[in-house]
Amino acid sequence: MNAPFERDGRLDLLARLVCQVPCRRLVDIGSDHATVPVELLRRGHCQSVLVTDIRQGPLSAAIRRARKAGLNKGFEARRTDGLEGIDLLEGDVLLISGLGGDTLAGILENQASKLAVPDRIIIQPQTKEEKVRAALQSAGREISQELYVRERDQLYLVMVSDHVNPDLVALSASELYFGPLVLSRLREGDRDQALLDYLARRLRRLRKQAPYDQAARSLLQVFEEDFPISYNELDWD
Repeated sequence: MNAPFERDGRLDLLARLVCQVPCRRLVDIGSDHATVPVELLRRGHCQSVLVTDIRQGPLSAAIRRARKAGLNKGFEARRTDGLEGIDLLEGDVLLISGLGGDTLAGILENQASKLAVPDRIIIQPQTKEEKVRAALQSAGREISQELYVRERDQLYLVMVSDHVNPDLVALSASELYFGPLVLSRLREGDRDQALLDYLARRLRRLRKQAPYDQAARSLLQVFEEDFPISYNELDWD
């Protein structure tokens, strides 16, 4: 992907993940200014796009962006809360990014029956990734990828789900908190800097909570027993 996305940034990664699969329609929930949907429709990767937001202001900005790009067909903007009133169809790619984990998990939980339909679901939570993983698990969606991207000194996690698995094995508390694929990479000896930075961020949160939260103390203990990683490898600042 080239401009208007920042090279190797968050929007660039989201766009590339959409482009990995055929896209009959991109459904972007909480789309804000619709940068990714407009660009992918303009480039012809998606046959159509549906962008939504709970606020009219971002939707109006998205419509203006689409008009400026000359997209008179295939672009739809709808004001709605999450997936309320939206019928997901085979061939859809569902994108939800830039929302807090509580809000994102609520969207997934409130419309869980719809999540079996999209070919691919791409999710980028700002906080509380464990709640998003739990919501995906409840909907029977298997996590296919967990990726990181750094932008302006901020590290973002992006999850991808490509499969519904009726026999999905329940994730452990550690897998929900750190991510099943994150821990798998760590077991295999991966010491990628982005992975270590992500772990440090998650461990910092646990360390702050541990003095008054038994669950956080337990997670820390399990992690330290299972992964005798040198804490010198992690940036605690």
